[in-house]
Amino acid sequence: MVASERSSSAAAETRPDRTGGVPRRILRAGIAGLAVLLAGAVGVVAPGSQPAEASGNQLRAVNALGVEASPTPAPFDRGSSVSRGGQRDAGSLSAAAAARATQLGAVSKDLDATQLRTALSARQASLSTETGRIKGEANRLNQRGGFFRPTDGELGSKFGPRMHPILHYTRLHAGWDMGGNCGQPIWAARDGKVVLAAQAGQSGNYLRIDHGTVNGTKVETSYQHMQSFTVKAGDTVKRGQVVGYVGNTGLSTACHLHFGVIANGENADPGQYLEG
Repeated sequence: MVASERSSSAAAETRPDRTGGVPRRILRAGIAGLAVLLAGAVGVVAPGSQPAEASGNQLRAVNALGVEASPTPAPFDRGSSVSRGGQRDAGSLSAAAAARATQLGAVSKDLDATQLRTALSARQASLSTETGRIKGEANRLNQRGGFFRPTDGELGSKFGPRMHPILHYTRLHAGWDMGGNCGQPIWAARDGKVVLAAQAGQSGNYLRIDHGTVNGTKVETSYQHMQSFTVKAGDTVKRGQVVGYVGNTGLSTACHLHFGVIANGENADPGQYLEG
Protein backbone atom coordinates (compact mmCIF):
# COMPACT_ATOMS: atom_id res chain seq x y z
CA MET A 1 0.00 0.00 0.00
CA VAL A 2 2.82 2.31 0.78
CA ALA A 3 4.54 1.54 -2.50
CA SER A 4 1.37 2.18 -4.42
CA GLU A 5 0.84 5.54 -2.62
CA ARG A 6 4.38 6.60 -3.53
CA SER A 7 3.81 5.59 -7.12
CA SER A 8 0.62 7.60 -7.14
CA SER A 9 2.41 10.60 -5.63
CA ALA A 10 5.23 10.38 -8.20
CA ALA A 11 2.73 10.06 -10.96
CA ALA A 12 0.92 13.10 -9.63
CA GLU A 13 4.13 15.09 -9.55
CA THR A 14 4.91 14.26 -13.16
CA ARG A 15 1.31 14.78 -14.30
CA PRO A 16 1.11 17.70 -16.73
CA ASP A 17 -0.38 21.03 -15.49
CA ARG A 18 -3.63 22.03 -17.09
CA THR A 19 -2.31 25.53 -17.94
CA GLY A 20 0.74 24.65 -19.98
CA GLY A 21 1.94 21.10 -19.37
CA VAL A 22 4.89 22.31 -17.19
CA PRO A 23 5.58 20.25 -14.05
CA ARG A 24 4.38 22.05 -10.94
CA ARG A 25 7.70 21.65 -9.14
CA ILE A 26 9.58 23.50 -11.86
CA LEU A 27 6.89 26.20 -12.01
CA ARG A 28 7.08 26.83 -8.25
CA ALA A 29 10.91 27.15 -8.41
CA GLY A 30 10.64 29.68 -11.25
CA ILE A 31 8.08 31.75 -9.37
CA ALA A 32 10.31 31.79 -6.26
CA GLY A 33 13.33 32.94 -8.28
CA LEU A 34 11.33 35.69 -9.98
CA ALA A 35 10.14 36.92 -6.59
CA VAL A 36 13.74 37.15 -5.34
CA LEU A 37 14.78 39.08 -8.44
CA LEU A 38 11.94 41.54 -7.96
CA ALA A 39 12.77 41.94 -4.29
CA GLY A 40 16.41 42.72 -5.15
CA ALA A 41 15.33 45.42 -7.59
CA VAL A 42 13.67 47.34 -4.73
CA GLY A 43 16.30 46.52 -2.08
CA VAL A 44 14.13 43.92 -0.25
CA VAL A 45 15.04 40.26 0.26
CA ALA A 46 12.09 37.89 -0.05
CA PRO A 47 11.24 35.62 2.81
CA GLY A 48 13.26 32.43 2.66
CA SER A 49 16.11 34.02 0.69
CA GLN A 50 19.64 34.51 1.98
CA PRO A 51 20.57 37.79 3.78
CA ALA A 52 21.87 40.68 1.67
CA GLU A 53 25.65 40.71 1.29
CA ALA A 54 27.38 44.11 1.42
CA SER A 55 30.17 44.70 -1.10
CA GLY A 56 31.63 48.24 -1.23
CA ASN A 57 28.77 50.72 -1.66
CA GLN A 58 26.38 48.10 -3.20
CA LEU A 59 24.09 45.39 -1.80
CA ARG A 60 23.64 41.97 -3.40
CA ALA A 61 20.56 39.81 -2.81
CA VAL A 62 20.84 36.03 -3.47
CA ASN A 63 17.76 33.88 -3.71
CA ALA A 64 17.31 30.31 -2.67
CA LEU A 65 18.35 29.04 -6.11
CA GLY A 66 21.68 30.96 -5.97
CA VAL A 67 20.61 33.61 -8.48
CA GLU A 68 22.09 37.05 -7.71
CA ALA A 69 19.62 39.94 -7.73
CA SER A 70 20.33 43.29 -9.44
CA PRO A 71 22.71 45.36 -7.33
CA THR A 72 21.29 48.44 -5.55
CA PRO A 73 23.30 51.43 -4.41
CA ALA A 74 23.99 51.76 -0.72
CA PRO A 75 21.99 54.49 1.01
CA PHE A 76 23.76 57.93 0.93
CA ASP A 77 25.32 58.71 4.27
CA ARG A 78 25.15 62.51 4.63
CA GLY A 79 27.17 62.40 7.80
CA SER A 80 30.17 61.02 5.94
CA SER A 81 30.13 63.80 3.30
CA VAL A 82 32.60 66.69 3.43
CA SER A 83 31.37 70.31 3.08
CA ARG A 84 32.82 72.55 0.38
CA GLY A 85 33.95 75.04 2.99
CA GLY A 86 35.87 72.36 4.82
CA GLN A 87 37.71 71.44 1.65
CA ARG A 88 39.12 74.94 1.27
CA ASP A 89 42.54 75.63 2.59
CA ALA A 90 42.55 78.21 5.40
CA GLY A 91 45.76 79.73 4.09
CA SER A 92 44.23 80.29 0.65
CA LEU A 93 41.23 82.03 2.19
CA SER A 94 43.49 84.29 4.25
CA ALA A 95 45.59 85.16 1.21
CA ALA A 96 42.47 85.94 -0.83
CA ALA A 97 41.12 88.18 1.94
CA ALA A 98 44.43 90.05 2.17
CA ALA A 99 44.53 90.53 -1.60
CA ARG A 100 40.97 91.85 -1.57
CA ALA A 101 41.77 94.25 1.26
CA THR A 102 44.78 95.55 -0.69
CA GLN A 103 42.64 96.02 -3.78
CA LEU A 104 39.98 97.92 -1.82
CA GLY A 105 42.67 100.08 -0.23
CA ALA A 106 44.01 101.01 -3.66
CA VAL A 107 40.50 101.88 -4.87
CA SER A 108 39.95 104.03 -1.76
CA LYS A 109 43.20 105.91 -2.38
CA ASP A 110 42.22 106.51 -6.00
CA LEU A 111 38.85 107.88 -4.88
CA ASP A 112 40.49 110.14 -2.28
CA ALA A 113 42.94 111.44 -4.90
CA THR A 114 40.09 112.11 -7.33
CA GLN A 115 38.07 113.94 -4.71
CA LEU A 116 41.12 116.00 -3.75
CA ARG A 117 41.77 116.95 -7.37
CA THR A 118 38.11 117.91 -7.78
CA ALA A 119 38.19 120.03 -4.62
CA LEU A 120 41.43 121.72 -5.69
CA SER A 121 39.99 122.49 -9.12
CA ALA A 122 36.90 124.00 -7.55
CA ARG A 123 39.03 126.03 -5.14
CA GLN A 124 41.26 127.29 -7.95
CA ALA A 125 38.20 128.31 -9.94
CA SER A 126 36.83 130.13 -6.90
CA LEU A 127 40.15 131.89 -6.29
CA SER A 128 40.36 132.87 -9.94
CA THR A 129 36.90 134.42 -9.71
CA GLU A 130 37.82 136.22 -6.48
CA THR A 131 41.11 137.41 -7.97
CA GLY A 132 39.27 138.82 -10.95
CA ARG A 133 36.85 140.64 -8.64
CA ILE A 134 39.71 142.11 -6.59
CA LYS A 135 41.54 143.25 -9.70
CA GLY A 136 38.37 144.89 -10.95
CA GLU A 137 37.91 146.67 -7.63
CA ALA A 138 41.56 147.73 -7.64
CA ASN A 139 41.19 149.19 -11.11
CA ARG A 140 38.07 151.04 -10.02
CA LEU A 141 39.87 152.44 -6.99
CA ASN A 142 42.89 153.43 -9.04
CA GLN A 143 40.63 155.30 -11.43
CA ARG A 144 39.21 157.18 -8.44
CA GLY A 145 42.54 157.58 -6.73
CA GLY A 146 42.82 154.11 -5.16
CA PHE A 147 41.90 155.19 -1.60
CA PHE A 148 41.62 152.57 1.15
CA ARG A 149 39.00 153.01 3.87
CA PRO A 150 41.16 154.09 6.82
CA THR A 151 39.35 152.31 9.67
CA ASP A 152 36.43 150.04 10.48
CA GLY A 153 33.17 151.18 11.98
CA GLU A 154 30.02 153.11 11.27
CA LEU A 155 30.01 156.45 9.53
CA GLY A 156 29.00 159.48 11.58
CA SER A 157 28.97 163.01 10.28
CA LYS A 158 29.98 163.45 6.64
CA PHE A 159 31.48 166.37 4.76
CA GLY A 160 29.50 169.61 4.85
CA PRO A 161 28.10 172.29 7.16
CA ARG A 162 26.87 171.09 10.55
CA MET A 163 26.15 172.26 14.09
CA HIS A 164 29.27 171.60 16.10
CA PRO A 165 28.36 169.37 19.09
CA ILE A 166 30.65 171.24 21.50
CA LEU A 167 30.92 174.83 20.13
CA HIS A 168 27.20 174.90 19.27
CA TYR A 169 27.45 176.84 16.04
CA THR A 170 27.33 175.79 12.42
CA ARG A 171 30.57 175.43 10.54
CA LEU A 172 32.08 173.24 7.84
CA HIS A 173 32.74 169.70 8.87
CA ALA A 174 35.72 169.15 6.59
CA GLY A 175 35.81 165.35 6.56
CA TRP A 176 34.11 162.12 7.60
CA ASP A 177 33.74 160.76 11.12
CA MET A 178 34.06 156.97 11.30
CA GLY A 179 34.83 154.21 13.75
CA GLY A 180 33.94 154.29 17.42
CA ASN A 181 36.29 152.08 19.43
CA CYS A 182 39.38 153.54 21.01
CA GLY A 183 42.50 151.65 20.07
CA GLN A 184 41.25 150.17 16.79
CA PRO A 185 43.80 150.47 13.95
CA ILE A 186 43.98 153.27 11.43
CA TRP A 187 45.38 152.46 7.97
CA ALA A 188 46.98 154.68 5.36
CA ALA A 189 44.46 155.39 2.62
CA ARG A 190 47.10 155.33 -0.12
CA ASP A 191 50.83 155.10 -0.65
CA GLY A 192 52.59 158.30 0.37
CA LYS A 193 54.93 160.17 2.69
CA VAL A 194 54.13 161.36 6.23
CA VAL A 195 54.44 165.14 6.38
CA LEU A 196 53.09 165.68 9.91
CA ALA A 197 52.56 163.56 13.04
CA ALA A 198 51.91 165.81 16.04
CA GLN A 199 49.40 167.23 18.50
CA ALA A 200 47.39 170.00 16.79
CA GLY A 201 44.96 171.72 19.21
CA GLN A 202 41.31 171.00 18.42
CA SER A 203 42.35 168.21 16.00
CA GLY A 204 44.15 166.35 18.78
CA ASN A 205 46.85 163.94 17.57
CA TYR A 206 47.03 164.79 13.91
CA LEU A 207 48.61 162.85 11.03
CA ARG A 208 48.99 164.08 7.46
CA ILE A 209 50.18 162.07 4.46
CA ASP A 210 51.16 163.45 1.02
CA HIS A 211 50.08 161.10 -1.80
CA GLY A 212 51.45 163.15 -4.65
CA THR A 213 49.44 163.72 -7.81
CA VAL A 214 46.33 161.60 -8.34
CA ASN A 215 44.54 161.98 -11.67
CA GLY A 216 46.09 165.42 -12.11
CA THR A 217 45.29 166.56 -8.56
CA LYS A 218 47.75 166.97 -5.68
CA VAL A 219 46.17 164.98 -2.86
CA GLU A 220 46.85 164.68 0.88
CA THR A 221 44.89 162.91 3.64
CA SER A 222 44.51 163.83 7.31
CA TYR A 223 43.77 161.65 10.36
CA GLN A 224 42.57 163.47 13.52
CA HIS A 225 41.76 162.75 17.20
CA MET A 226 44.17 159.77 17.13
CA GLN A 227 45.15 157.97 20.29
CA SER A 228 48.73 157.42 19.11
CA PHE A 229 50.98 157.14 16.03
CA THR A 230 53.01 154.26 14.65
CA VAL A 231 54.85 156.46 12.13
CA LYS A 232 56.59 159.83 12.17
CA ALA A 233 57.17 162.71 9.79
CA GLY A 234 59.37 161.70 6.86
CA ASP A 235 58.30 158.03 6.84
CA THR A 236 57.11 156.43 3.59
CA VAL A 237 53.93 154.37 3.99
CA LYS A 238 51.98 151.91 1.87
CA ARG A 239 48.25 151.76 1.37
CA GLY A 240 46.72 149.67 4.17
CA GLN A 241 49.69 150.08 6.52
CA VAL A 242 48.83 150.78 10.17
CA VAL A 243 49.77 154.37 10.93
CA GLY A 244 48.11 154.78 14.35
CA TYR A 245 45.06 154.08 16.49
CA VAL A 246 41.63 155.62 17.01
CA GLY A 247 41.37 157.99 19.98
CA ASN A 248 39.43 160.82 21.60
CA THR A 249 42.03 163.59 21.68
CA GLY A 250 41.42 167.28 20.91
CA LEU A 251 37.94 168.76 20.60
CA SER A 252 36.04 165.45 20.53
CA THR A 253 33.04 163.98 22.29
CA ALA A 254 33.87 160.27 21.80
CA CYS A 255 36.39 157.89 20.27
CA HIS A 256 36.37 158.19 16.47
CA LEU A 257 38.53 159.05 13.49
CA HIS A 258 38.04 162.29 11.62
CA PHE A 259 39.32 161.54 8.10
CA GLY A 260 39.91 164.42 5.72
CA VAL A 261 41.10 164.90 2.12
CA ILE A 262 42.99 167.97 0.93
CA ALA A 263 42.93 168.38 -2.86
CA ASN A 264 45.19 171.09 -4.32
CA GLY A 265 45.39 172.67 -0.85
CA GLU A 266 41.60 172.81 -0.25
CA ASN A 267 39.38 170.60 1.89
CA ALA A 268 37.51 168.09 -0.33
CA ASP A 269 34.72 165.60 0.23
CA PRO A 270 36.31 162.22 1.04
CA GLY A 271 33.31 160.59 -0.64
CA GLN A 272 34.82 161.53 -4.00
CA TYR A 273 37.70 159.14 -3.21
CA LEU A 274 36.19 156.56 -0.91
CA GLU A 275 32.81 155.95 -2.51
CA GLY A 276 32.18 154.75 -6.03
